[in-house]
Amino acid sequence: MPPPPPPPPGGGYQPYQPYAPGVGPTGTATPDVGQAFSYGWRKFTEHIGQILIAIGVWLLAAIVLGAIGWVVRDLIIGDADCRETVFGEVCTTDTSFTTAWLAGIVFQLFFMVALLAGSYFIIR
Repeated sequence: MPPPPPPPPGGGYQPYQPYAPGVGPTGTATPDVGQAFSYGWRKFTEHIGQILIAIGVWLLAAIVLGAIGWVVRDLIIGDADCRETVFGEVCTTDTSFTTAWLAGIVFQLFFMVALLAGSYFIIR
């Protein structure tokens, strides 16, 4: 018995086409940069109020949560002992490096949550 014939070229699949019909090096469609820029600018100016409101809310959230983080940090570190010197007022605290470091982390977490939440809502 003779061997079976070889499969057709390409395994029965359509050949790969890198571009959609009518688009690409052989197509007639060409990008119009001026029209694209005009469209983007028009949409931007139509929605400028919404963009400014979103940025304002984002900044307000960052300021409020940053202030909360700062208050929590100060509560963890405690009051500073201040005295007048020839170089001006010098304030020191009796907290350990680890306590101050952890308080800084708490402050940064509050601030980062505000920035990330604001970014999420601006994108939405």
